[in-house]
Amino acid sequence: MFNEMLDYIKNNQQEIIIYLVLSLLAVIFLVGIIIWINKYLYRKHHDFGCKHFELEEFDKAIQEFNIAIKLAKKPLSGKKSDVENTSFLLAQVCIASSKWEQAIAALTECVEISPNKTKYHTHLAENYLREERPYQARESLDKAFSLVSIDAINEIREKKIHAMMRETKNPEIAEKLSGLKTPMAVSESEELDKLEILKPDFEGRKFILEGLAGDEPSSLNLAKLYIRQYILEKNGFVDESQDLEEEGEKEQKEEEQKKDSHQVPYLAKAKEALEMLEVDAESAEFYNASAFLSVQRGDVKAAEENYERAIMYNPQYAETYYNLALLCMDKLNDPERAIENLRNAIEHDAELAKAHHNLALLLLGSGGNTVEAKHHFSETIRINPLFSEVYWDLALILAKREYKEFLLG
Repeated sequence: MFNEMLDYIKNNQQEIIIYLVLSLLAVIFLVGIIIWINKYLYRKHHDFGCKHFELEEFDKAIQEFNIAIKLAKKPLSGKKSDVENTSFLLAQVCIASSKWEQAIAALTECVEISPNKTKYHTHLAENYLREERPYQARESLDKAFSLVSIDAINEIREKKIHAMMRETKNPEIAEKLSGLKTPMAVSESEELDKLEILKPDFEGRKFILEGLAGDEPSSLNLAKLYIRQYILEKNGFVDESQDLEEEGEKEQKEEEQKKDSHQVPYLAKAKEALEMLEVDAESAEFYNASAFLSVQRGDVKAAEENYERAIMYNPQYAETYYNLALLCMDKLNDPERAIENLRNAIEHDAELAKAHHNLALLLLGSGGNTVEAKHHFSETIRINPLFSEVYWDLALILAKREYKEFLLG
């Protein structure tokens, strides 16, 4: 029988080839039909899910998206991008319907497909917090932080103006350099900058930090968030929402923000965040934040004491000397002590551009060493060539005849 089959194949090769080709074409056609059907069904259930989501029929939307995800995972017809996009939609539906655990599962699927997208890690952190799982939330947030670039941080610092301008109140400096301005740090924190990139809206940042509050770094960041928002709104800056809103609604929202901006007890909230750690305060940052709140209350003595405590706790922390120098200049009318503290700040952090900048201005304004002042201006520009206030100040100084020859020499 085997020999007969071989003879048949040998004598009918052309016919057999035709049968094989036709069979192959039939298989390809069948596979193509199956792929088309799966893709059609995927689009159908995906679209149904979107419609149910729009109508706030969340259970039906979840059901449709789950079917769509299964279809998107089919061999040949499925695509990872479809699984990712539909899983994210599923997560959004679950969040809208308060199904946090299902949202976490859907977002985890997204992370497995695209681990370098910060939005998935950020949403995961939020949902872990809703599930009261702060450790997993911190882990997800740290992953998101690690994906934020330095360029993005620098860009948002420029855009959000984390350095406010203030008029000097020292009469000696004002007499010689009237109108000169110097920058004041606004609760600087790289984590806060990263969080602002991940969550542009204030309420979103507050939710995350309040959920993580308990350990010292998180509580300090929460206090700094309130302090930063207080200063930004006090100076006329408000958050820019990235949500697409109708123009009329957006204008109404901005008006409400302006109207209520100073009524929000940000400083009281910051004080509460710090009081959570008052017994176990273990950093100079805690005392720096406490000092800022003391200044806002008008208690300069308490602010000075807090800065001194910060120095006692960590004499290497340059920011404390810098902040104390500002206090000496603005509130204590003691430029000599301000100069001393700025020099201490630079001694402990030679790359602290703002300390070089302020020291240069104080030296000029108080009739100090002009050679040293020129050195500190140069250092400021070397450290941060984009420090725009330096160029502004130099322009003002160049307009004064007694300094022009020296600075251009």
